[in-house]
Amino acid sequence: MSSTLIAQNYDIIQKALKAERSHNYYRAIKYYNCALQNDPNSEYIHYKLGKNYFNQNDYETSIYHMEQAKKLMKDSMNYHFDMYHLYSVTGYTALAKESFIRYINLCPTCVKSDLLPGGQSNKFIYSRPLKEPELMGYDSKRTEYYSYIIDDNTIHTLNAKMSCKNNSNALNFNGNFTTKYSRNDFMFFDVDHKTQINKWSGFEYGPYSMSKKLDVIYTTRLDEENNRMFIYLSKRKVEEGSTAWERFIPIEIEIDKGNFNFIHPMLTSDENHLIFSSNQPGGLGGYDLWIGEIENQTKLKNIKSLGTYVNTPGDECFPTVYDDNVIFFASNGHYGLGKLDIYAGVRGKGARFNRTYNLGANFNSENDDYALFYHQKKNVGFFSSNRFVNKYDNHSDRIYKQSFDKIKTTITVKDELKRPITGMKVSIPSEKIEMKTNQLGQVTASLSPIGYKKVVVSGDFHQLVDTSLYPFETKLDIEARRNLPKDFVTFSLLSHPFENAYPNIYYKITNTADCSNYSGYTDETGKGQVVLYLNEEYKVEVPELGFVSPVMKFTADNNKIFITSDIPAKREEPAAVAEVKEEMLNDNFTIYYETTQWNITNDIDKKMKYVIMELNKNPSYRLELSAHTDCQGDAKTNMVLSRQRLAEAIKLFFSRGANESQILGRYFGEEKPANNCHCDGNNNYDCSNEEMKKNRRTEVRLIK
Repeated sequence: MSSTLIAQNYDIIQKALKAERSHNYYRAIKYYNCALQNDPNSEYIHYKLGKNYFNQNDYETSIYHMEQAKKLMKDSMNYHFDMYHLYSVTGYTALAKESFIRYINLCPTCVKSDLLPGGQSNKFIYSRPLKEPELMGYDSKRTEYYSYIIDDNTIHTLNAKMSCKNNSNALNFNGNFTTKYSRNDFMFFDVDHKTQINKWSGFEYGPYSMSKKLDVIYTTRLDEENNRMFIYLSKRKVEEGSTAWERFIPIEIEIDKGNFNFIHPMLTSDENHLIFSSNQPGGLGGYDLWIGEIENQTKLKNIKSLGTYVNTPGDECFPTVYDDNVIFFASNGHYGLGKLDIYAGVRGKGARFNRTYNLGANFNSENDDYALFYHQKKNVGFFSSNRFVNKYDNHSDRIYKQSFDKIKTTITVKDELKRPITGMKVSIPSEKIEMKTNQLGQVTASLSPIGYKKVVVSGDFHQLVDTSLYPFETKLDIEARRNLPKDFVTFSLLSHPFENAYPNIYYKITNTADCSNYSGYTDETGKGQVVLYLNEEYKVEVPELGFVSPVMKFTADNNKIFITSDIPAKREEPAAVAEVKEEMLNDNFTIYYETTQWNITNDIDKKMKYVIMELNKNPSYRLELSAHTDCQGDAKTNMVLSRQRLAEAIKLFFSRGANESQILGRYFGEEKPANNCHCDGNNNYDCSNEEMKKNRRTEVRLIK
């Protein structure tokens, strides 16, 4: 390429960049195409063209040019982020997922990997038929948006009054919320009569939030001194019936450094905190959502980001509050249908927001959709969108109304061994639903997606479970533990056919339904006693005699179990048994587990016998149980898993006759491996499966 063409291209690209900064994407595309003719192999120009076509909603052309730049931009996080959105909007889910994975590999802390395209949090996007929202349109000659609900009868409407000729851009905060505003913002309308209920004149304002008493307002306004958008406060004048407000003053924000925008304030339901959007450094990029504690109405302190389930490297803005656990917001950074989509962020109990859901095609389009306010009494959402095409073939902002359809939610009830339980009663009091689980242990109900719902599961043989269903959840798995056995059973172990008793011999009884074990030793008369469930089927084992009974049921009266064995009542142990007995004299041994399991399946009965006999003979002895996991998975989850392994081990030793007061238990998660196996953040490990299994253990030690 000659020096003359290079100089010409430089001038053309500078003109394109200037047009791009002014949001004149059509002109920018024209200049970039001219530059591309002079240098058709320039990956940079292809990349810039792709970005501008993306801004013009020409996604296929954008993908073509962006893909030409993949070699140049292979290490760019922003590039893979853009490709993720392009592939998402055009329906290339597999490619979108691939781009998303590349992005989070370059920036592991930027966003949670479980928000991948097609994942749990994105299941609403295409899950229901499209139902077009209703266009409200208080004044069809003007651009209107930001409906604000006060109560069941009143909506505050922020009316931009822009000309229909103007092409809307919801993210152009400085332009749309200042220079293009009239001097009559905050027009409050009665919903039913569509009449204005107040007059307000003065300055240009943006989205706002009012107290429940309607006497305090936080609003977005241009800070002319610093040339930025900022949050201002005003109070209603005290005169009765007055619609006037005091002079607006900027609030104090603890993290403010003076050069960034703070916009879209929204009071939480308790009015003690304010959620807002800002491009302040410390977030993930673009505009992020933050929350701060309000002090004396004029200061925000203890400010925190809403976290990576809400925020992305894109823009998150227009937050509105349903309650303390659910917020609605707009984002172009999550997997969605177009530019800004509307999402619900759900807070876990006692935790940060840890679930995010796209509200789907009933609310979202390929254009900007934002500022959703939920009307509880009517179960509808009022939101703003620039999907409306006016007579000038431009997109104008309008207010739309859409109902929240019920969603199908499946609740599955299983026991401790992950087996489905049939006939369990599932109650959801708020929805007046009572159903019984089918053969798969499931019930399916149509529920409102909004709000937490109490779920109660009960049955004749299982403990009552009282839990909650998260908003927008379509699946809930519940574990129902069986009631503790309460039927006292006496039985005798006898020889056949002479009915000679077997005194002081170890037995093991297994419930064939849930595999629970009951064991012990017969007394001097050959009788055993155990508490179990009557009318269920069991197998009885006497390991010392090699006896396993057929499936049987116990009765409330004395039960006779005949041992069919050729070994005489007075017997000598074979050499193999004696060798095992020598092994049992060891004070220490280890229980091993399969991955993520805590059930004890390996044969340790003979090893336990010696330890329990020693404990029973010596009340001063102690049994120490130390539970561990390998390094796969999350450290917090592994700590819970080791605690579960400890609980199962304690229950097993106690059921075999150990005194609970002599058992000392500890659990460590993955903190103390038995070897040098290591895992990375993706569950890859550097040793064999057998070596990893050595870390999934409970160590048993007799302390004398």
